[in-house]
Amino acid sequence: MLNLLRTAVNNPFDLRHFYLLFLVGVVFLVTPLIAISLISQSALVCKPFQIKLAGNLASGEGKIYEFSYNGPNSCTIAIYPRTGLNKNLTLWLYKPDKTIEVVETSSLADSDGKIVTDGERGRYRLSLRNKNKGVAGYELAVRVN
Repeated sequence: MLNLLRTAVNNPFDLRHFYLLFLVGVVFLVTPLIAISLISQSALVCKPFQIKLAGNLASGEGKIYEFSYNGPNSCTIAIYPRTGLNKNLTLWLYKPDKTIEVVETSSLADSDGKIVTDGERGRYRLSLRNKNKGVAGYELAVRVN
């Protein structure tokens, strides 16, 4: 095979040698380019994860959760309140760029309402506050889409 390759390099204009050089070129040049493009595409794909948060808050009490996100910026982070979520809770989402998104659970249209934000890399803080006069239960799911 090496002798045939040497002959093809010395005489590339022969049709049989040209095809051999073409096949070798495809294998050694195009295949690595395809592999590199597939690897770079897999780095851009969102790797889904989910965090479930649940508990009870007394009147006027608050709870803070923190989590980090290190995935691609093309993903979104969504917070899904579960059915039966008390309607007098306030959710504060502190983003890595120091902006704050405040959502009243009473403003969510229905129990399937969700809060969506861009997936910036960094540390997020989710703060809950009970504005009820009694104990309020909550269930939230934080997901990467």
